[in-house]
Amino acid sequence: DNGQWSYTLKGGRSAGDNSNTQFALLALWYADRAGASVESKLFSRTLQYFLSTQNEDGGWGYSAKERSKSYGSMSATGLAAIVVCRSGLEGVRLEDEKARRDPEVAKAAKWIENHLKVDCNPEANFKFRGGMREVRKEVTDSYWRFYWLWSLERAAAVAGIERFGERDWYAEGAARLLEEQRDNGSWVGSETPFLATSFAVLTCAVGSSTKAEPVATGTIARALARCSSTKAWLAQTPPAMGAVAGAFAPRRFFCFLISGVRKAQSGNGSWDRDLGKTALGLYVLAHAGVERDDPSAARALRWILGNLGRPDTYGASLAVMALATLDREAHATRIAR
Repeated sequence: DNGQWSYTLKGGRSAGDNSNTQFALLALWYADRAGASVESKLFSRTLQYFLSTQNEDGGWGYSAKERSKSYGSMSATGLAAIVVCRSGLEGVRLEDEKARRDPEVAKAAKWIENHLKVDCNPEANFKFRGGMREVRKEVTDSYWRFYWLWSLERAAAVAGIERFGERDWYAEGAARLLEEQRDNGSWVGSETPFLATSFAVLTCAVGSSTKAEPVATGTIARALARCSSTKAWLAQTPPAMGAVAGAFAPRRFFCFLISGVRKAQSGNGSWDRDLGKTALGLYVLAHAGVERDDPSAARALRWILGNLGRPDTYGASLAVMALATLDREAHATRIAR
């Protein structure tokens, strides 16, 4: 009732958290654009929640009642949430000035400018018992560095922000990620390899909020120019791909980025037989520009449609985002359901 979502879809009066809320809100926005009927009060309640819980410094924490001090991933979430809610309420595209009219947006962007780091989730130093099922230990929110970079990409994309002050966030973030990619196409960190790889690809595949278009040559060039070493995959590519300037094939560039996601997929089409992970995997593939008849995407789609059951917030949200990104017209009925 307070405008947030929690891990379950049962609803109620108990407070949720800003991370689940980000996924649910993005899913509703995708669904709205796919023609589903989304009640305006959902956007209205969430907008009022984020406007009323913004910290004095311009950022947000995990929730108003838990780990409320501002930090990177949740501050980016708050910025994106306000713009998405305004877009939904006003019935305008994200790039319309009406979607970014709230002064809280500029305040949040200033927080990010002042705290922007790409080697950690800035200011996330709370200790708590958490992590994925595979990593039940005391961690800090800096555990979610790759999630932070994707949240930063989403905030910048929906708000139309190319730079935070003088900081070229994409050049800095993508260059760091390209340096860290392993020869098998994956990324590793404190998150699980699949999650790290997924969020890394989504960060590099910066584009529209519905489906990534090929990143402009100059955009990729800014990131590559910052790399201190030549990656093996770059050295093995045709000259047209390896050139930082001139002819460049961005779409083929993403074939290398998503190779780690493809390799982690099971033969049955899922990732770890988990709806949330499998929907995330399909969303990554679709967002990076694969076609709907791509073998990996087709297997993932079949598995998702056969295992929807009673999903949690993450599973339901990512399934909507994946279906809408892959082909929102073909899956309009499923998205609405």
